[in-house]
Amino acid sequence: MSINFLQIQDALGALLAADESIKAIIGDNPDRIQAATEANIDLPYITFGEDESKYIVSECTHLVDIFTPINVWTSENGFRQNKQIASAIIGLLHEQTIEISPSLQVDFMFERYRFDEDMAPGIKQGILEFRASVEQGI
Repeated sequence: MSINFLQIQDALGALLAADESIKAIIGDNPDRIQAATEANIDLPYITFGEDESKYIVSECTHLVDIFTPINVWTSENGFRQNKQIASAIIGLLHEQTIEISPSLQVDFMFERYRFDEDMAPGIKQGILEFRASVEQGI
């Protein structure tokens, strides 16, 4: 089974960048949704964390569960804006099946979140974890 993890991440980025509720909070700038944290981008923005995957093989299917963290970065006092962005992301992705390509469909399920103070003064981080399930018959 071959899974293109970058293709899944790119599709997620495109969905987030196109969503009106997310754009209403972070602005209509696709650079605010990116693969890695960059010091020169204005807050708020969204990044993708380190994926972890689990392969399950049975007699008739191969299943891959990909645990995909999405990070929300804000500088507002308190976590209000961070939680607003997190809610919009959860609303967009939870219990959704997304067609990445004609041969690849991914089922997304929101698993958990955590909100933290970053080591940099005034920076807030929300970490949302989704399970992305990919199943292929044998």
